[in-house]
Amino acid sequence: MNSILVAEDDRPTRILLSQRLKAAHFSVTTAKDGAEALALLEKKRFDLLLLDIWMPRVNGLEVLARLKDSPSRPRVVVMTADNTPETLLRAVREQAYHYITKPVEPKAL
Repeated sequence: MNSILVAEDDRPTRILLSQRLKAAHFSVTTAKDGAEALALLEKKRFDLLLLDIWMPRVNGLEVLARLKDSPSRPRVVVMTADNTPETLLRAVREQAYHYITKPVEPKAL
């Protein structure tokens, strides 16, 4: 697993995640919202998508739903501070591989 797309609307979090992953020798691309993430996924194949749930324009749950039947779908790890059962259940139904809570701890990443 070498290429990771980080979709996160919070700029400082997006930069921090990107820096930590690059320091671990991953190829990292970032998107500021779900719409940008979907556009990038159409152009390039990624091994992993770190996906924030609540973003403007297209949220992470909508991204998951749109990727559901994609043959080039990466593994998706959702990131959220919203750990309500409804949100987590919907992410699981949309075939999220795993989820981590925000703020993201370096060990969890």
